[in-house]
Amino acid sequence: MKKLADTKIIEFQTFVREDAPNVHAHLFEPLYGVERVEVKEKEERERKIPEHYKDWQSLFNWVEDSVKDITKALESNIFSINPSEVTKAVHGRYLCFYREKPTTKSIFAAFLLTKKALKVRIRTDPTTFKDPQKLTGDKVYKGWFFKQGQEREFKITSKEQIPYAMELIKQSYDISA
Repeated sequence: MKKLADTKIIEFQTFVREDAPNVHAHLFEPLYGVERVEVKEKEERERKIPEHYKDWQSLFNWVEDSVKDITKALESNIFSINPSEVTKAVHGRYLCFYREKPTTKSIFAAFLLTKKALKVRIRTDPTTFKDPQKLTGDKVYKGWFFKQGQEREFKITSKEQIPYAMELIKQSYDISA
């Protein structure tokens, strides 16, 4: 005959969702005891941002000389669109261009630097935007710089690309009134 102290009663319950009879939840008491639960914390690695990545000027100093030349040349061309209206402002690691006062509606181009290229983001109107050379590709960004229209990006790696880049930037300028 078993002693009463050796007897273990285990409770097992099944719950069924009323609106979905095939969905079950089970509640039970385990057969074994948990003596100690050990919580392992993730080692938080301190993500160190490279020194050149802290602001626009640091990035500009870090990029290759060809990228510096392209950036200066394109910036000069952008100001030639309308010198009395075009303004620029540095925002962290980005250089942004505006039509008159800097606002979310007046921004028309943003420069992003990489070691070997200048990336340019522009705002486009999907109904009128023309890019026959497909420099912007098919990707549309989620409005990081532009809250209206479609945000597109293209990369410039040589000064020969500047005239076509200006055609794209001019389209963005025209819709940023």
